[in-house]
Amino acid sequence: MVASVADAIPEGALESSLAIVGRSGSGKSYAARGAAERLLDLGRQLVVLDPTGVWWGLRAAADGKKRGFSVVILGGDHGDLPLPHTAGDALARQVVQGSLSLVLDTSGFTMGQRRVFYAAFLERLYADNRQVLHLVVDEADELAPQNPQPDQTVVLHRLDQIVRRGRVKGFRVMLITQRPAVLNKNVLSQAGALLALKLPSPQDRKAIAGWIEGQADRAEAKALIDSLPSLPVGEGWVWWPEGDRAPRRVRFPRIRTFDSGRTPAPGEAAPAARVSGAELDLSGLRAALQAAEEVPKPSPSRPDLTAAAASRQVQDLEARVRELQAIVDWQEATLDGLRRLLAQPVPAPALISPPAPAPAPRGARKPGTHAPDAPPADGSLRRPALRLLEVLASRHPARITEPQWAALAGLRRSGGNWRNLVSQLRVAGVLTEEGRTFGVSSAGFALLPGGGPPRPKAPTEIRAMWARALGGTAARMMEALLKAGAAGLTRLGLAEATGIEISGGNFRNNLSKLRTAELLVEEADSLWLVKELRDA
Repeated sequence: MVASVADAIPEGALESSLAIVGRSGSGKSYAARGAAERLLDLGRQLVVLDPTGVWWGLRAAADGKKRGFSVVILGGDHGDLPLPHTAGDALARQVVQGSLSLVLDTSGFTMGQRRVFYAAFLERLYADNRQVLHLVVDEADELAPQNPQPDQTVVLHRLDQIVRRGRVKGFRVMLITQRPAVLNKNVLSQAGALLALKLPSPQDRKAIAGWIEGQADRAEAKALIDSLPSLPVGEGWVWWPEGDRAPRRVRFPRIRTFDSGRTPAPGEAAPAARVSGAELDLSGLRAALQAAEEVPKPSPSRPDLTAAAASRQVQDLEARVRELQAIVDWQEATLDGLRRLLAQPVPAPALISPPAPAPAPRGARKPGTHAPDAPPADGSLRRPALRLLEVLASRHPARITEPQWAALAGLRRSGGNWRNLVSQLRVAGVLTEEGRTFGVSSAGFALLPGGGPPRPKAPTEIRAMWARALGGTAARMMEALLKAGAAGLTRLGLAEATGIEISGGNFRNNLSKLRTAELLVEEADSLWLVKELRDA
């Protein structure tokens, strides 16, 4: 029998990101409340994101009559103050400036209001916090789903940012979920410790197995996974690989605060307790929340939020129309080429086949042919190779890398055609190579129209050339990054600037297009265009 919370959950596990998983009724929330009590005993600052409306019990003792912890409750039926959904940014500033522990009851918000609140709150908290702060996220899969809808991506990004990079800023995150299978894997994988209670679903057990993989021997992992469907209520596994190499099966102790999340028996009223907040100084919070609740009236200089949302939708639709038009233009150009090819006369076949030539000696080539990598015998270049040389000359006097050259030419470097054409140009002596960069030799310029180097292009011409080569969405991304200049953009900032959903394949594919063309500089979550193009 476990004697205390400290025995059940090592303090070191609470200092890392902690995942608490278990089906409804398994004792998951009870174990999480015990962990929160332990943190408050240690004098830590605690902020609970509570979409369930049950964490208010931290303010009362287990008997419901005595005072519990001095935790401010905002929102919900037991709130010390109402919580406007527009107060995310202002409230995060108050959290950073003070040391109050808070329960933020968002159970009364609509799903849209929660996302507005969470996005602003988490963004400001990540930007400003520099002290140890324990962030408890109940129903974490709501904020960080595995398959987010378009309106969920901003909150997912903010929480992922805190879980993955927030430790150096003081964040310690506790993620609570009934369904680890639907919690975003990038977020779950960052948990440094695990509390696993009853999980009958095979999909949920598979998600936990993914977290366990590589952290224990197979026998230990199998014993844990196999036991999850039949664990008694209030019993589970505690695993902190960094400190305890082996998982431990424990029974979690009784909590000392009021069990406000208990399910009422048939005919029983919902749990109730005294949660007086007379000892709390709420003046700063009250002023901040009242200011955040004031909604400015629409004016010509500041359109209302509905108009702004409509404008973004119009921009998104216009962007999609441009992409579709680019596809139509490409299809029409392809059809025109096919029509011209079909319109050419086809020579009549000879009635009498010429005699078959004698077989050539082994290893010899047929008369009049040359190796595919060699130029014709007269020193000229075939049209495809000459075209590739013209593309390279178009960037003179700048030297470009092979991926940039291929992107400008619209060719794939992985194909044999690219390798053969570059080999022909090398054999013909029309290239100059310095490290990873290419240029055109004097012999190469002699083969091009004008017989010499072209005039250097203006910056606007260079950018227009790249826009044509990239096309569509990738060109819009390049334009947005050009406007950002040396400041760069985050991935989310780029998505917002271009009106493209960050979670969609369109965003990923076109960002990859810029990356493949070696036009992108990436550092953590920030993106820039290469300096040469920014300065062009």
